Amino acid sequence: MDLINGTILMSSALSLKINMKKKLTFILLLIFQMQTTQLLGQVHSQDIDKSIIQDTITLREVVVKNSRPISQLKDDGIVTTIKGSILENLGSARDVLGYLPGVTNMNGSVEVFGKGAPMIYINGRKMRDGNELDQIRSDKIKEIKVINNPGSRYDASVNAVIRIYTERDAGEGFSLDAKTATGFHDYWYGKENIYGNYRTNGLDVFGMLEYDRSKAKASSSNIQEAWTKSYYMTDIALNQKNNSRLYQGQLGFDYTTAEMQSFGLYYKYSRTPSTVMSSLNSSTFLNDSVLENSIMQQYYGNKNYEHLVDGYYSGNIEKWTLDATFDLLWKNTRNDRTTVEDNTINVDRDIATYDKSSGRMIAAEVHLSHHLFKGNINLGMEFVDSKRSDDFKNPQELLVSSNNDINETTTAFYAELLQNFGKVSTRLGLRYEYVNSRYYDNGSKEDEQSRNYGKFFPSLLVTVPFKVSALQLSYSRKYKRPLYSQLNSTVYYENRYFYESGNPYLQPSFIDAISLVFKYRWLIAIANYNHIKDRIISLSAPYSEDESIMLMKKVNSPSDANEWQVMLQAQPTVFGRNYFPSLSVGLMGQFYKLDYCDRIKKFNNPIPTIRFNNIIRLPNNYMLTSNLSWRGKGESENISLGQTWQIDLAATKTFGKHWEVRAVLNDVFNTSGNTDFSIYSDNSLFYTNRDINARLVEFSIRYKLNISKSKYKGKGAGNTEKLRL
Repeated sequence: MDLINGTILMSSALSLKINMKKKLTFILLLIFQMQTTQLLGQVHSQDIDKSIIQDTITLREVVVKNSRPISQLKDDGIVTTIKGSILENLGSARDVLGYLPGVTNMNGSVEVFGKGAPMIYINGRKMRDGNELDQIRSDKIKEIKVINNPGSRYDASVNAVIRIYTERDAGEGFSLDAKTATGFHDYWYGKENIYGNYRTNGLDVFGMLEYDRSKAKASSSNIQEAWTKSYYMTDIALNQKNNSRLYQGQLGFDYTTAEMQSFGLYYKYSRTPSTVMSSLNSSTFLNDSVLENSIMQQYYGNKNYEHLVDGYYSGNIEKWTLDATFDLLWKNTRNDRTTVEDNTINVDRDIATYDKSSGRMIAAEVHLSHHLFKGNINLGMEFVDSKRSDDFKNPQELLVSSNNDINETTTAFYAELLQNFGKVSTRLGLRYEYVNSRYYDNGSKEDEQSRNYGKFFPSLLVTVPFKVSALQLSYSRKYKRPLYSQLNSTVYYENRYFYESGNPYLQPSFIDAISLVFKYRWLIAIANYNHIKDRIISLSAPYSEDESIMLMKKVNSPSDANEWQVMLQAQPTVFGRNYFPSLSVGLMGQFYKLDYCDRIKKFNNPIPTIRFNNIIRLPNNYMLTSNLSWRGKGESENISLGQTWQIDLAATKTFGKHWEVRAVLNDVFNTSGNTDFSIYSDNSLFYTNRDINARLVEFSIRYKLNISKSKYKGKGAGNTEKLRL
């Protein structure tokens, strides 16, 4: 193909006068070249993933361009090539993710359509801290894979996976990547991040320091209704101010031998102190008559500490590829809350609560891969042992003090077979997980809350390519285990008429998930269907004989739910390399019902979504982005959601090889923070209208010197358990 291109260009340059016969010859050669390009693109579509490939052939005044979409269906996901495309100039990995098929980035929160927050891997290593997405430069990313329905290789509670693959520079010596950002979001805030590493021969030593300080405020209007023996209604106006900081450091090494065996280790420390001050005015009505008015001031002081040690080994043992990793995690949290309450019918009171929690986890994973028949066989195991302790005290004894411990041991094994039959690729997997959970109340084991169970989780995926399209169908069985905080029996005092608590009797919810992905040129369609048993939802009920006080806690839904999502996304490449639009339209719905006020209420109204992103590349290394996001009214679980939308703008300018300046204006019209939702329970309704300032202006400066990303290949172990802790 390159030889034909060279021949045509050389001939057109040398020929000043061409008669009709020669013109016809050139046109035939041109058509032959384009057909060859298309044929080779189809043959190698499973092996080659370039960015927007531009083949330009000049014949006197005639210019012909041929473009290929940047996203392809390959293996078990949608692969988007970043290197060489307009996406490589966006700034950071977080900025890039919002432009991938089926992925949204709303105010820094990354989600996969219909799947929620994904598990993210960077060069095979599990991302432990979301700030890592800001540390990875977009021009160092080769490609990103989005897996809508992960197979048996992953924890059975993982609904979506994003795998980021970056370049590995071969340069040696010292490198530095420093970024300073400041902005205004209610108040001025600042961020500082410094990443450096030193590479010599096969040794790579790296370190990171990060500091972040921010302040924000929010307000909300809340209405709480309860229909018990009498009708109670509480109208609550809430105002909050919070101040948070982040101190984080990391130090580690990686070593690769001449035989391409590699191993490494790093230690990370995080400290995140924060304070919240809130004022609350409430009026309570009994059968439409005023019962009382109250004013409440609250102060929260939170301190969080985390230590993480991560190690790995990667290499080949005879014909097997081996990846092994382990994690040690310690986490401590202290939440102190002081409440001063004045009301019209009761004695004024001060309430103090002290809540301490500590967690530790030991996890290890081993993964083996070997060529078999027309593909690979993957085998692996995972071991996780974790413990969480919660100690809650209320000196005034308005709330019951508690001391709970949860110890869990999880052992998992999986086998996965990947085979190619011509152009058709398949993945068949089976995972087994055994959980041994022990619950202790004040040191005494509670058999009813302790449980052991072992489950099999099958998965199947088939990918069928056509000429300019491809179809991928997958099934997997998954489950969602309660967070440790949801299993905690501690009752928290939110206000005089509203308490919250966990539920040690919660069971995991099980999900049968089917996913269909269809790609035609630059169009991608995604459809998901989930059947959910024992779904975990929030319900409220009277706390005690005083029916005016409501307790909200997590419970397993008495009825099954069926969820569905459909999305169509267009990423046309016909506008050249300087303009990249991306338009997606989606609909998310469910078939679900629940008892509400002595009748069956259906929550079947779907939620429509629209996302329209634009990237414009200008001369002199300027880059502009404009993104529109809209979500309409609808229902999810037992919650009715209101409409929300926002527009985000950004501009980036690079100076040479070392400097980058970026300006961001998020939520231009300050619309996304003004939304509402309602939570329905058996005999109660909780309505909230939020008013949060989501608009922010941020300026950042980045300096890069001899950048070479760390070669660390650890994948992390016990990743889902870390999130639960």
